[in-house]
Amino acid sequence: MIYPEIVKSKPLPLDGAIEKFFRSLRAARKSEHTLRDYGHTLALLLDCLGPVPVAEITAGNLEDFLAEQTEISDKTLLNYYMAISSLLSWCVNRRYCEEHVIRRVDTPRPEKREIHPFTQPEVSLLIRATEKSLPYQRAWDGKPVTNQIETGERDKAILYLLLDTGMRATELCNLRLRDLGRGDIYVFGKGDRERYLPASDHTWDLVRGLLRKRPSAKADEPVFLTDDGDRPLTRFSLNQIMERLERRAGVPDTHAHRFRHTFAITYLRNGGDPYTLQKLLGHSSMDMVKRYLEISQVDLQNGHWRCSPVKNWGL
Repeated sequence: MIYPEIVKSKPLPLDGAIEKFFRSLRAARKSEHTLRDYGHTLALLLDCLGPVPVAEITAGNLEDFLAEQTEISDKTLLNYYMAISSLLSWCVNRRYCEEHVIRRVDTPRPEKREIHPFTQPEVSLLIRATEKSLPYQRAWDGKPVTNQIETGERDKAILYLLLDTGMRATELCNLRLRDLGRGDIYVFGKGDRERYLPASDHTWDLVRGLLRKRPSAKADEPVFLTDDGDRPLTRFSLNQIMERLERRAGVPDTHAHRFRHTFAITYLRNGGDPYTLQKLLGHSSMDMVKRYLEISQVDLQNGHWRCSPVKNWGL
């Protein structure tokens, strides 16, 4: 492919570069989640810098932009950095600018957040919360009553699938009927990595029971739908489900990714192999698995401290 030379008399403005960059991302079949995240970040950058030629953007411009983002987490700031870096990599490859200037800006280093898996009692509370509403007083006699949750069957299947497979929230939302095999689930995950995930019989029973209500559904239709049953489940609507379950169950910090942590740590606690876990989670490296190993190792040490005969018998 022949890329255009940098033409100083007709520099490419930032808004034009973003438009062309997104055309390239769509051609590469990047996920809607990636497009949304990049779109949000680059819209903020454009609002900050204006339609400046990309060849004239300096490291100082980018440092100023990142320094202004004071209302976001360290992890989100790193995501902003990576989105801008992707844009500039594309611009350099297409010869719209000569230097990848963000490489002269220090990469944000988010603090590692503590990982808190769900406990077994917390998971039990969340599962029960898929079935009944919070109690409320009946208007005419003041008697406390609850309602059956109309979306309870769907919500329970979601919880079991997240907990049983460790899949990401986006991967769950993107599941199509064709991805459900006889014994495993096909997942097209982060970094365009494919994998097949096994699931327990009870999880399969819940998913199949849900789908039996849609006998005419086609292979390319989503497994999970929004509350109205008309649209595919999205990350936003999944977050809403988690917020409702949090309120009904009284389990704080309920979110989809915490089920992934719970799957991983419980897998290791029960003797699972770390390298198999890496493949199941779809990680490109062992870095995150090592964090899970550290937590499970602390569990072993605490268990020994509580259960050792030497400790408990006073020998």
